[in-house]
Amino acid sequence: EICRQSAVSKMTFYKHFKNKIELVRFVFEKIFEKAERQFDVIINDDSPFTEKVKNIIRLKEEQTQKYSQEFLNDWIFVNDPELQNLLEKKTLEIQQRTIRFFEQARKKGEIAKETNLQFVLYMMRHLSEMLKDKELLSIYPDRTQAIMELMRYFFYGILPGEHK
Repeated sequence: EICRQSAVSKMTFYKHFKNKIELVRFVFEKIFEKAERQFDVIINDDSPFTEKVKNIIRLKEEQTQKYSQEFLNDWIFVNDPELQNLLEKKTLEIQQRTIRFFEQARKKGEIAKETNLQFVLYMMRHLSEMLKDKELLSIYPDRTQAIMELMRYFFYGILPGEHK
């Protein structure tokens, strides 16, 4: 099916990938690499923290809209242990980068000083798990909208004072 859809011979496919799992791993790694580069551009920009947050949310929205609901479901409910390990490793790396970003913002007073970043990390982990919750997903017409709602809730819940 993959070869037929991409107009590539089986011989060419197997020249580059041992199997479908290797192909999916390659695709996941490319997605993460691109997302990391885009995230770094945003957080290293000179704009205020609130603008960076808006850009991060916009980036997440662009990323989730790019992929089909079927792909997002496969991503969230990946069954292969090797792929699951890759996703967990990359997710942890992203969470650690985000926490470093928050630490810098907190030092500048852009995040409430009393914000416990270990709690933020805890919440980040559980937000990902929430995307598997059928009750939560039943509230939204598709997973993309649930992802965006969680992103907005997460970020705007940690900003100090008024935020627009």
